[in-house]
Amino acid sequence: MGRIDQYNDSDSILTRNLLIYGCICESFSKAGIPLEVITQHTDILTEFIKESLCYYDYSTQDIKFDLSNLLPFIQVKKEEYDPAHQPMKSFIIPGESTSKGLLCKGIIGISEGSVYIQPSLHDVYKIDCPKFLAPVSDYRILSDAVNSLLWILLEHLHFYGNVVFADQNEDIKFKVTPVMLSGASFASPLNLRTENAIRYA
Repeated sequence: MGRIDQYNDSDSILTRNLLIYGCICESFSKAGIPLEVITQHTDILTEFIKESLCYYDYSTQDIKFDLSNLLPFIQVKKEEYDPAHQPMKSFIIPGESTSKGLLCKGIIGISEGSVYIQPSLHDVYKIDCPKFLAPVSDYRILSDAVNSLLWILLEHLHFYGNVVFADQNEDIKFKVTPVMLSGASFASPLNLRTENAIRYA
């Protein structure tokens, strides 16, 4: 939120909206609030964002938020997992503790041009990096955008919680193979922050 006032020109408004939406999805995910609360009540969301911006001393005349313009650029797609695929960076999504240890709820991955979550052995949910980010060269902006995309994806897939992710989908039974965990670190909501920017092919 501390940098969104840098995005005032017409070319960066969508980037600013992405960062704001990412902050909202992060907050909602940690609070366990479903995404539908956002998408079905955009008037309440817009008012909430307006009041939040005022809290951070931003002028709401200069900074407006339009979810309808942003959503077409950040569509979640379901694909079949490709074992040959190698992410640039990956994280283990931990679940609740059991007598057998800490459950793995899935794998978060950052690939060239997209972010994804693999919540089952065969399925991958991903968001392609929006085209409006292609001209961006500032590493900090790209890093913020990646984190926003990850939180949007987590919220879309109903991963909730403050300390560990509690996926509300009881049907997911994720069988982890050792190769999937190679080089992956744990990512709880409290420490989920990647400094890897998405590269464009």
